[in-house]
Amino acid sequence: DKPMTTKADADALMEQGDKHLKNKTFLFKKSPEYDKAADCFQKAAQIYRSPLVKAFDQAIAAFERAAEAHSSGGVHYNAATALESAGNILRDNKDVRKAASFYKRASDMYKRCDNVEKSCDATIKAAKAVSDEDVDQAIIYYLDAIEQYVSEEKHIFVGDTWRTCLNLMVRNRKLDEAVKLLEKMFSVFEKLEQADYLHKAQLSVVVIKVRRGGGSLDGRKGWGGQR
Repeated sequence: DKPMTTKADADALMEQGDKHLKNKTFLFKKSPEYDKAADCFQKAAQIYRSPLVKAFDQAIAAFERAAEAHSSGGVHYNAATALESAGNILRDNKDVRKAASFYKRASDMYKRCDNVEKSCDATIKAAKAVSDEDVDQAIIYYLDAIEQYVSEEKHIFVGDTWRTCLNLMVRNRKLDEAVKLLEKMFSVFEKLEQADYLHKAQLSVVVIKVRRGGGSLDGRKGWGGQR
């Protein structure tokens, strides 16, 4: 068999996937073959997005169909990775808001299979995607990821995420939000027995409150780190 690499091959795979979804038993009872359908849609998506074809809209649609089939079959992890792949295409083609919406859907799907780290990673990708265009939405996404880590007792993973969020807040003069984030981190640093970070966060709150009325506060200094 020759390798499937053309748009026509991808179109044929999409049709094959639809047939699997419409599968019936010998008694004509509906019996969708979600796994086989998802496999067809996934393969079609890979061809559509390949350098030879570059049919990106169809690739996104195919990944979305794959995600739906995986989800219907109860394979939520694979559904999440398909949604994330669609998000990557959108991000690479500068449609950052739509990319973020796919990343967030992927995050919710990872949550359904109790994969907190992957769920947070996808939410952070959503935040990064929109951080230049929509600071407020990026902050919401970062805070969502931080909240997930903390609520699941995975404080050790908060790491660079809260620093990136804090720097974004400070650079954009979101000082009330910055204070709230720092105060939220007090308990995290206490739990991790990171006294230096705790004292630095407490001092930062004082500095922000003092400088709120004027002066300058550079979000690129002090906490470093990007994620």
